[in-house]
Amino acid sequence: MKVLFVKDVEGTAKSGDVKEVTPGFARNFLFPRKLAVQPTAGAIAHSERMKGTADRKAARGREDAEALAQQLGTAFISLNSRAGEDGKLFGSITNGDVAEALSLQYGITVDRRKISFPDAIKAAGSWLAEVDLGHGVHATVNLNVETE
Repeated sequence: MKVLFVKDVEGTAKSGDVKEVTPGFARNFLFPRKLAVQPTAGAIAHSERMKGTADRKAARGREDAEALAQQLGTAFISLNSRAGEDGKLFGSITNGDVAEALSLQYGITVDRRKISFPDAIKAAGSWLAEVDLGHGVHATVNLNVETE
């Protein structure tokens, strides 16, 4: 039985694919969960329109992420933290601290979970932070950690 997949089914097909499946799989699993429909001409046309819309939306999202990556590439963030006499910080600089500094200093909102460091920042100096902006776009932000 041929079906048109409306949603991705892991290990079977992606949204918009027309595939041959067993009748029992279609009746008992795919149709009740609204994962697939009968491949009529109207359903196939609707699927193609939805795929085109999703592609345009993804392209727009990638352009926005690349523009934000250019902004972040020129950003230079200064962070202050308390430190001991030897220059070691009391605690460390976290990704939440960097996200807050980006928001305060540049007005750029980035989810703290998307910020990562190659090494833990536990001393004053210059550091780099990696920001995942989605759509396969990454940016590097320069950090300057100073002691109070």
